[in-house]
Amino acid sequence: MMKIQYTGKVTDTVTIEACVETLQEAIKAEQLGATQLELCSHLEVDGLTPSLELVRQVLSEVNIPVKVMIRPRQGNFQYTTQEILKMTASIYSMKDLGVHGVVFGLLNKYRGVDFINTASLAEVAKPLHVTFHKAIDYSSNILESVTIISNISSVDAILSSGGKPTAKDGIPTLNTMIKRTEQKLDIIAAGSITKNNLSEHQRLLNTNSFHGRRIVTG
Repeated sequence: MMKIQYTGKVTDTVTIEACVETLQEAIKAEQLGATQLELCSHLEVDGLTPSLELVRQVLSEVNIPVKVMIRPRQGNFQYTTQEILKMTASIYSMKDLGVHGVVFGLLNKYRGVDFINTASLAEVAKPLHVTFHKAIDYSSNILESVTIISNISSVDAILSSGGKPTAKDGIPTLNTMIKRTEQKLDIIAAGSITKNNLSEHQRLLNTNSFHGRRIVTG
């Protein structure tokens, strides 16, 4: 894993997570310095579950950890029983393929965290790394949602822009989220973070985890 030395953070190991949707993008991101990948399909609708064939191809061609989006459809993050069963099946398939982690997020009709189903899917995913994705940015109370997610022992990280369009806009909330988790969870900053502004985000955020579509390409 690439290491960038700077002060003021819990650890000096920086995670640079590139969001990709093709084999070529995955290979290029690794070559340009990404330390891990989030693999999705249909990023034009903020990402859906990629095909098993694409996951196989990427795993065979890269040497960095690969996390996979588990999202059966575009739109809101309130899922039916059938959709949750589909997500469960997808997680089992990704485990069989040997991915590093899975990324998903579920809200209830009140736009709070769907605790029961999130905990259930996270338990299915064990021992994979589990990230609750930017669904949290659509929740009615983002700080309350952080507290709820931090009580799900099988969730390892939250991907967020602090409820704002960009991570830069969400810096105050992101830093509050980081403080609130008390290091139980990794807060992965996301939202228009690129190679060109990464160092600024590193300086202003109390996290060492960063995510972006252009995080290694500018």
